[in-house]
Amino acid sequence: MLFKQEYASSIRKALHFSHKLMIALTVLPVVFISLFYLFSMRQYQSIIKNVNDANEIMSTAPTEINSALWYQVAGKPQEETPLSVIFSYEQQLDKLKETASTNEHRQTAIVAARILETVEHYAWEIDSNINNNLPIEENEKVLDEIYEVNDLLKETLGEYVTSEINRANQKSSRMSSVIILLVFLELILVCGLLFFIRQFQHFLDHAIQEPIQNFSQMTSQISQGNWQARVNHVHVKELDSLGEDLNKMANQIEILFDENTQKQKSLALSEIKVLQAQITPHFIYNTLDAILSLAQLGDNQRVQEATYALSNFFKITLNKGNEWTTVTQELKHVTSYLDILKIRYGPILSYEITIDPAIESELILKMILQPLVENALYHGIKQNRTRGLIEILGGRTDNDQLFFTVTDNGIGMNEEKLEEVKKNLAQLPLVNSSIDELKGYGLYNVYRRIKLYFAEDANLIIESQYKVGTSVTILLPEKREEKNGA
Repeated sequence: MLFKQEYASSIRKALHFSHKLMIALTVLPVVFISLFYLFSMRQYQSIIKNVNDANEIMSTAPTEINSALWYQVAGKPQEETPLSVIFSYEQQLDKLKETASTNEHRQTAIVAARILETVEHYAWEIDSNINNNLPIEENEKVLDEIYEVNDLLKETLGEYVTSEINRANQKSSRMSSVIILLVFLELILVCGLLFFIRQFQHFLDHAIQEPIQNFSQMTSQISQGNWQARVNHVHVKELDSLGEDLNKMANQIEILFDENTQKQKSLALSEIKVLQAQITPHFIYNTLDAILSLAQLGDNQRVQEATYALSNFFKITLNKGNEWTTVTQELKHVTSYLDILKIRYGPILSYEITIDPAIESELILKMILQPLVENALYHGIKQNRTRGLIEILGGRTDNDQLFFTVTDNGIGMNEEKLEEVKKNLAQLPLVNSSIDELKGYGLYNVYRRIKLYFAEDANLIIESQYKVGTSVTILLPEKREEKNGA
């Protein structure tokens, strides 16, 4: 990662750092290239100026000096004397020496200046000869010497011009090469900038997006009931305080939820005891009604059997005050109840019980099958007025849940009635609801009890078809850990 720890710990610092770095990577190369170009152009222009100046001296100096000296020797002096012409070109050569691009070129300019000094010496000699009235032949000899020296001056300045032109060409080539190199370096910087942007995007993803996703996942888990969900420490100053506040809020929610759960459990236990207390008188009423009917018929034998079955039923119901019982005991309990019903209804009622032996020692809530059997009889078989069959099936699902199914061949329900029953079950509140007003007392009683104990871990499923029958299945979690304490 390109960012140091002090930048990675703060989004503001990271943005400030990235802003400065991006400016540096974009502006500084442009400034550097511009300065290099200006500096190179000034050097190039200086070389070109030297070439022009040297070329001008080379093309005019010998001619003008020779012409001025010839007029002087010929006795036709001009307004501008030869010495003033020479002095003018000496000044130009002095400037040329100062602006020479290299020491070599400066030496060439110095040589040219010395040659011009030689011409000046000859000019003084001619002036002296004229003043001393020497023969013109003497001045003509000197003039010939001057012509030769001026040719040498012209040749020397030609070398200077050629060297400076070559220097200009080299400078131009070097500028082109350097510019190409700088463009290449600029491309590298652009690639580096793109890489930096990608790294910075990765940093933003890591520093901002990931914590926000963690915050979102945490709140989602809490909304789904996972009160232990928390976010880890965020190494970003601006988001760390938010994470701490979310964790504090989650802690407070968990505390409030635990307190509310304890209150709900207390209410649920009270509600369960009330429901169980309601089952007993309801069952006693139906059973005594059956025994009374047998007594009115004078069937003392069946009255005796019914009374014994009722006694056995209550013995198992008490279960030493325990809320939980084994599947075996619950089957004995419901069998006693079915025996009482068979005594009352005779051959028109039969039952079959099929239970997986592997679950016989499992613990379940007591008195959850008898209300379903009672519901199958009074709201199913009895409404059909034909031979009735009640089947009880028990086992374990693939998800390791216990299931018990009570099936009857009674009147059943049409789709509209079945949906109404399911809707009533779904809307049945768990606390302080009146189920006495609901048709199918035993069905709603069992549903309330398993929901109070197991919440979403338990379920009740109803399937029915009109004039075919009804099947009620309850799904319960295993309670093996409570066997020893039951």
